[in-house]
Amino acid sequence: MNVIVLYKGAFDHSNRLFQQIHFESFCIEHNIQFINLSFIDLKYLYQKPGTKIETALYRFTNYLVRLNIIKTETFDTPGDFAAKSKKVIDQKGIRFCSGWYFHVNDLVVKHRSFLQRKYKLKDVFYQHNALFNQLKNEQPAQQTLIGIHLRKGDYITFEDGRYFYDDSVYLRIVDEMEQELKLKSTKKNLFILFSDQKINIKPKQNYIISTETWFIDHFIMSKCDYLIGPPSTFTLWASYIGNVKYYHVINKDDDIKISKFLVA
Repeated sequence: MNVIVLYKGAFDHSNRLFQQIHFESFCIEHNIQFINLSFIDLKYLYQKPGTKIETALYRFTNYLVRLNIIKTETFDTPGDFAAKSKKVIDQKGIRFCSGWYFHVNDLVVKHRSFLQRKYKLKDVFYQHNALFNQLKNEQPAQQTLIGIHLRKGDYITFEDGRYFYDDSVYLRIVDEMEQELKLKSTKKNLFILFSDQKINIKPKQNYIISTETWFIDHFIMSKCDYLIGPPSTFTLWASYIGNVKYYHVINKDDDIKISKFLVA
């Protein structure tokens, strides 16, 4: 029996979702059973809720890890996967793993369709959501939806504030994207603004401000035609799960060109 148990999540919701699908796609590819004990608190959004037994097992496993009773494989630095992945494949039995740097990008792409279905937000969480229904009823085929992610909060200090942009930067981004889309289509454009803080900007273009919780924002972003924001797994997850073109603004003076957009 070959089993990988992920006993510790990495960072926030979006990072943990990516951590989940990297480990899971690896296990699918190599016929290894995968158990993520750290995913219990997010599981209810996509699958059946975690059980009390799973919660107890998660706590007990981490207790044993702290006591060094359980031997673990950690992937905490960029070189760890290359150094340890063969051992994880070859070793029989149960392996307890953790870390952010377990990356198998090719397998995440290969198993995309399966993972998209598995980690699609459950209908019950959005089918009666006011913003979702507003967008659904506004003739989506006749307009282009552009999600703008104004990442604030922790980005004041993340990478020494490198990606913390002033509101004027986002206003310029909206202006430039509007001009780009006018060259491409005669459709009406609707900008949807997402942030982890109160949004104070008022673009002159047609726009809506989302005040939803993170998983609704994820879902609505995944229904957009384009996503723009600073480097973040938040926009990457929406791009991956919805096949949405995204552009990460690396520099506050970046020109917004549709030719630069990618799909995660």
